[in-house]
Amino acid sequence: MISLLIYFFLLIPLVSQILPTVPKNVFRISIGTIHSEGNWNIKNQNFNMNGIGKRYFNNGLNGEKNDFLSNYDLYHLGSTQIDTSNTFDLNYLGSDILDTANSVEDWLIKFNTYYGKNLPTLGKEGFDTNKTVSILGLFNERREKVFFGKKIKIDYGMSDEITISLSSSIYDKYLINQNFSNYSIGKASNVESLIEYHNYAKTEFKNFISSNNFDNLHRDIRSTIKMIYDYYYSDGSPYSVNWVFHSKDDPLNNLIVDDGFKPSALAGVDSLSLDSLVAFYYPEEKISSGIDDITITATVLLNGEPAWKTRKNGNTFYGMFKLIIPYGTTISPFINEKKPKQFSELNIGSGTLRGSIGFMGDWKLKYKKDSRFFLFSEFEFGADAILNTPAHLFSGGHTNPDSILKYVGNTYKYNQGVKLIVKTGGEIELGKNRFFDEI
Repeated sequence: MISLLIYFFLLIPLVSQILPTVPKNVFRISIGTIHSEGNWNIKNQNFNMNGIGKRYFNNGLNGEKNDFLSNYDLYHLGSTQIDTSNTFDLNYLGSDILDTANSVEDWLIKFNTYYGKNLPTLGKEGFDTNKTVSILGLFNERREKVFFGKKIKIDYGMSDEITISLSSSIYDKYLINQNFSNYSIGKASNVESLIEYHNYAKTEFKNFISSNNFDNLHRDIRSTIKMIYDYYYSDGSPYSVNWVFHSKDDPLNNLIVDDGFKPSALAGVDSLSLDSLVAFYYPEEKISSGIDDITITATVLLNGEPAWKTRKNGNTFYGMFKLIIPYGTTISPFINEKKPKQFSELNIGSGTLRGSIGFMGDWKLKYKKDSRFFLFSEFEFGADAILNTPAHLFSGGHTNPDSILKYVGNTYKYNQGVKLIVKTGGEIELGKNRFFDEI
């Protein structure tokens, strides 16, 4: 029969030095408390609502000729393709007039030419496309982090030279209190000409549709002009730019009223301020609990005698092989709801599989006094992991979490990279160790 010896250590806190290995067929269980508190206070951090800026001018969408074609900004609305699925007779004027028009701009140019009118053609405006539209702001951030729980480690001696270990932490509470203050945001840059043009264009279309000249047009031509007007200047259209007539060049300080800028959970609110958005994205408390990642370690005595086998401070050298299994919870995917769960969650684990190799040892130095030199080194590496993207207001560039995640993705690939850890130290015995002399 194989005899087993079990060592059980209950150390609160666990501060003593534990021998790297245990004898063959011996279990050693170590339990200790963990407790940490920390805080940081960072002032005047920058943020940029460039996602909203793209609704004025999206410099990230280029046509084949660098035309910056987009159906959803203010720069070149006329690039929208004519809806060929409608029932209007676009060929009414003959094959050489309107039937060759593919875009709204082309149709309006041909219409103006044929009828001698001067409706806005919604073409490219006099805008410097080398510039981006920035909406810059500042904020202060203060956080307090507190966690406490238990650290558990189980060692088993496979032989006198090899010990297998299993360890993890159990967090009873992992808490972050957060506060964002003194936040402010400025106006959209370089957009005055775009706003002025669409004020002018909407007025021109509206006045023309109310005129006798419009009533005298063929029914299908009237329907097409109304369709174009509704494309951009009615609230129900996906191409609508009506938001800009309220937002102007200061969308946050003028309050958000367009549903495209609101979180879906707040779509029923008439208007949103920056205060409302900060309260939605950043609850005062984020809290989690549970088990951290699990570490499996093999410690192998490569040279010398283990410390538990001899009282002499000899030269010992150990090799270590470690596998860290992602078990601790990470934040859940963002789901639009009244109080999104993700905003109040914390990452307990890293979410990625990691491994390491290393060594440690101590060597006796040749001095009059007994002295030793200690060295520990570990090289850690990790595999790729797919994690859920956090939707953050100040780093996301937009006020709508769906737009944030549409831009950056609902998930992202994460790799902790490589890490090299080196620790060293020494020991000098100033007095005779009478304890060992007595036993």
